[in-house]
Amino acid sequence: MTIENGFIINHDITKNGTQLHIHYFFVFNNAGICLYGRNFTNKYHLEANLISAFSSALISFSEEMIGKKVKVVDMGNVKIAIYNRDFFYYGFLCDSIQNLITLENLVSKINYFLVKYVEKHQININVEYIHNDDFNSYIDDIVRNRWNERYKNIDEQEMINKINQFSKQNDIKGIILFSDKGRILYSSLNKQDLNRYLNQLDFRIKICNNSVLKLYYTSDSELIFTEYINDLYYIVLVFDLNTAFGIGECYLKKCVELVKESLN
Repeated sequence: MTIENGFIINHDITKNGTQLHIHYFFVFNNAGICLYGRNFTNKYHLEANLISAFSSALISFSEEMIGKKVKVVDMGNVKIAIYNRDFFYYGFLCDSIQNLITLENLVSKINYFLVKYVEKHQININVEYIHNDDFNSYIDDIVRNRWNERYKNIDEQEMINKINQFSKQNDIKGIILFSDKGRILYSSLNKQDLNRYLNQLDFRIKICNNSVLKLYYTSDSELIFTEYINDLYYIVLVFDLNTAFGIGECYLKKCVELVKESLN
């Protein structure tokens, strides 16, 4: 199998210049054989046969030796995330800061389409690879977030610029802005610090998607303020633990107002 790369995708493929953190996407059958692959950034070179061998070994090891399916393998600046749905395993090679909720949402949408596609075209997934322009287009649309019309008329770059300027002008340890599906739009934190927060924030975003609009909580040395904005965005402000609660709440309110200004 050769990795599909006939249609070259630029590095910044999400709308308004948001950087793409997904480098490769793969579909495997239950035996770990790679049925489909797509290269989004050309940042890394991978051989399809090596990916199949690695994924097959990982799936077998995780099920036979530790009794569960490994979902994420961290490798420094990048990670491999693998999800199982129905007859398929879906794999991503992405930056370590890539939000897992975004990947789970992508997998759910792609799996629904792929199962119907395989049934319609009577594809034998034990021996047949997937080479189809329509499927390529669908994958591209999903990753580009074209399916979500709610963001269509929002100038996210304006929103990012306002938050960035606010962050530089005020004593805030960190600001992170997500879409409601976990897509990272902005972070004032470096990659290492951002990666440290992601597991906590994945959980918080899931809570907010169930209509909890505002959360305040502390870690060992930090005070963290979060708010869900208009069912579209999720903002996180990080302060030192000795920051007055009222100051943190005031800054959160101002950031929310900046986001809402870009929605009007």
